Parts: sequence; C-alpha cells; structure tokens
Amino acid sequence: MQRKLSMMLALLIILSMILAACGATEEPAPTEAPPPEPTTAPEAEPTEAPEAGPDDAKYGGIFRYNYFRPASRFGDPLNIRHSDHHYAELALQKLVQPDEDQAGAQVGVLAESWDLADDKSSYTFYLREGVTFHDGTPLNAEAVKWNLERAMGAGRPQFSAVESVEVIDDLTVKVNLKMWTNLVLGDFGSDLGFMISPTAFEANEEGWADTHPVGTGPWKMKEFKPGISISFDKFEDYWVEGVPYLDGIEVIHIPDSMTQLASLQAGEIHAIYGLDPVSGSELQAMGGWDIYTEGAPNILITMNTADPNSAWSDLKMRQALEYAIDKAAITEALGYGFQSPMYEVIHSISEVVDAGTTPRVYDPDKAKALMAEAGYGDGLDIVAIVNADGPQDANVALQAQLAEVGINIELNPVPGATINQMAFEPL
Repeated sequence: MQRKLSMMLALLIILSMILAACGATEEPAPTEAPPPEPTTAPEAEPTEAPEAGPDDAKYGGIFRYNYFRPASRFGDPLNIRHSDHHYAELALQKLVQPDEDQAGAQVGVLAESWDLADDKSSYTFYLREGVTFHDGTPLNAEAVKWNLERAMGAGRPQFSAVESVEVIDDLTVKVNLKMWTNLVLGDFGSDLGFMISPTAFEANEEGWADTHPVGTGPWKMKEFKPGISISFDKFEDYWVEGVPYLDGIEVIHIPDSMTQLASLQAGEIHAIYGLDPVSGSELQAMGGWDIYTEGAPNILITMNTADPNSAWSDLKMRQALEYAIDKAAITEALGYGFQSPMYEVIHSISEVVDAGTTPRVYDPDKAKALMAEAGYGDGLDIVAIVNADGPQDANVALQAQLAEVGINIELNPVPGATINQMAFEPL
C-alpha cells in the first residue's frame, strides 16, 4: 500500500563547497579596494588600527557581489534562519564567535573576556568599552541582558541552560546557569546570540526588525530591495579602528548562473558567492579568475519525525532513505571536483578519529529490506519541497535514485525566501 507523505528536501545529504569567483586577475578594477572575505567579520582582537596591507591596498570603493539566495529575515536574531545568516553577520555581532583555529573553542567579539565560576554555576562576561549600535546607542550590560532574555524566551535549545541574567555594572554581565556543559558557551556564539539595539527594536512596529539589522558590526544597512539586492554603508563608528576599508558592500541577488557569469565578466559585479560547480569549472577552464572554496553547511533532507503517522518516525525508514542515495555518484557527476559525499554529522570525522559510527554507504538492496521491515515494502509517494533558487540537477538525480527502491518523489520547487519562512511553521 502506498502512502502520500510530505517532506522538505534541500538537495542532498552531501558536503557542498561554496565558491567565490573574483574578477579576472589581468583586468583588476582600478578604483576598487581589494575585497575582504564578504562574510567574515574583523577579528575581535586587537582593537587598534590594523597593520598596513599590500602596497596596492587603498581605502574606498563599493564591493558588489552576487549571492544566489535572497535575503528574507536577517535582522531579528529570533527569526534568522539558513542563508539569512550570511546577511545578518554583515551588520550584527555576538559576545563570542567560534575560533577558526581551534575546533570547539570560542574567541571574544563584543565580550573582551569572560570567566566561568569555579563551581560552573555562571559565566561573567566583560564587555568592550566604547561599542555602539548603528543607531548610536551604547552596547552595555543592560542591552546585553535585554538580548539574552529575549533569546531565553524563544523556546529554542540554545540558552535553555541559562537560569537568569544579571547586570553587575555597565560593562559586566553575569549569566547564571541551570547546568553547565561544554556546549553552553557556544550558545552565545550562535545566531540567537546576535546583539541588536533594544532602542531601535522597541521604537518600531512588530516585524520591523526582521529586515532592519541594527547591530554593532562593520556594515550599516542602507537599503533592502526584496528579491533584488541589499546594500550596506561602512559604519563610521565601528569599534575596530581603521576598518572597514571599503565604503560599502552591495549584495546582488541573481539566481540564474549564466546571468551571474555574464555580470561578472561585464564587471557589473566583482565576485560570485555560492558559485555553482558547473560555472566554477567553466571559469577554471577560461583561466584568469581566482576561485576560492570553503566548507559549506551540510545540505540536508528535513522530514517530519515527530508525527507517529509519518513514515519518517520509523528509524528503519530513515536508514533506508540514506542507503538508497548514491551520494558518491551524484557528487562525482555534478560536483565537478567541488563537492564530496558526507556520511557522518561531522564530515570525514572517521578519517581523524574513531567516531564509533558505521557510515551508511549506497546499498539499494538493504534500503528495500529496511522499507519492508517498516511496512513500506510496496513503496510510498512523497511530495518534496525543494529550493527553486539554483540548479535542480541534484534534485532530479535524487528523484531517480529513490524511485529505484520505491520512494517516488514529486518535486515542488519554491523560492528560498519561502523555505526560510517555512522554517518557522510545522510541516
């Protein structure tokens, strides 16, 4: 017997690579300063002026780049999801952020330092002096307390270990804990830990903050054109002296890869963030372009496991789904050397340590057997919501592979902004 179920599908369970293709090296834009990494905030330490850059570095200019996922809700930490993080972190900052050089560690951003009580009952954060929000109001202990208490009331796993927040003095905040684990500090570096201006939030109507990020970051939002672009000006009162170098940043939303490349080659944009593998291989073949890769977020299949009537509430069905996907074949065929299959929560962890896990590699016969044990030996029909922004080749490949074991997918493409909104709603 076949049953029709719904599932939100975001491409594949693979590790993708984010590509940024910058202008041809033989034809640099003479009036633009060399762009920084577009989503990386300046280091929290030191706060004095940075050392001089390369001889040809200069201040000024507007850096324009394309990101194929449009901005949706990127100003209120309680509502930031998925790709909106990219836009939020241009304007908003946290007390701490993950240390790029040491896995699991945090480095200070708005918090200059912090202490963990000897009995691990509290953290005390010491804030940087002289930090202001984009509206001119100070980042002080009261503002941090206001933000953290909003986060505590969000009903999310982050900050669930926090009992209360105390203001010790203008630049000191004590966070009392219900319990301590080695994950608690990381909550302050999550998206829910972004700090926004309480004054700006309370002075405007409900929902205003979703598209008005009033933070402490190097970039102050100038204009938001939904589905088209978002621009930022340099925040003149930024707390790190001497930066940003640029006068502004403009993020353009061009979903079509061919149009992206045409705009890049015409000099209308200076870079493409999130370049698809096909376009990346084309630029490599042309030569004269700088292409950088970095580990992207895991691309996941999200399904309803809470409903006991859902097939996916059964562990055997979830295991069968993974055994039915030939990740290696898809990444090899569609990744052009920029993608790799992922079999564990932490990519390639088994190559570093014994993680005690057994990767579920492609095995369609085992997938069918598990489905039969779960009561779905005759297969099932699925409506899969997929992101319409970007290439669909992987979705089609996944559809074909799952059909071989009796999981029939009807693809329902919707805009990325709609998927972000759906993250707030039950399936």
